[in-house]
Amino acid sequence: TSGLAVLHAFVYYVYKRHNKAVAMSTPVTTRLERGVLEAVQRRAVRARRSRSDTTAELIRLGLDILRYPGMTFVEGPAGLRAHIAGTGLDVWEIVTVHRAHGRSEDAVLQHLPQLSRRQLRTALAYWSDHREEIGAVLREQERAPEEWSREVAVSGPTGR
Repeated sequence: TSGLAVLHAFVYYVYKRHNKAVAMSTPVTTRLERGVLEAVQRRAVRARRSRSDTTAELIRLGLDILRYPGMTFVEGPAGLRAHIAGTGLDVWEIVTVHRAHGRSEDAVLQHLPQLSRRQLRTALAYWSDHREEIGAVLREQERAPEEWSREVAVSGPTGR
């Protein structure tokens, strides 16, 4: 219909009740330009996810980018990571330095000179609002190499 396609998407609202995150979804109908819909579909196929899940993720990311000026998300082998644009730093890295320096903004800014106070506060605000997400990355980074190397089966040169 004139370049627009109807897309049924689930928009996820997450709230906490008794320290448990409960995902609630509401079906919605949205009209998208054909090119946007095709881009969403390509991303869904590449990520091996449903179009609805992919659309919900893109909406959440867009809202986070609007809510946290200077935030971006970078894609890597482990998936998307919250990142402060122009610094080369992921939010989890900034949080690690923040904790190591007794949560002192001045000490963090001295240790990470590429970071402005505003960028630091943006990263900390994102961490505050996304503790479970950033906490999972921090826990993974804190694991001893021996711990994660046991999970990776080292095979011969043929991959068998």
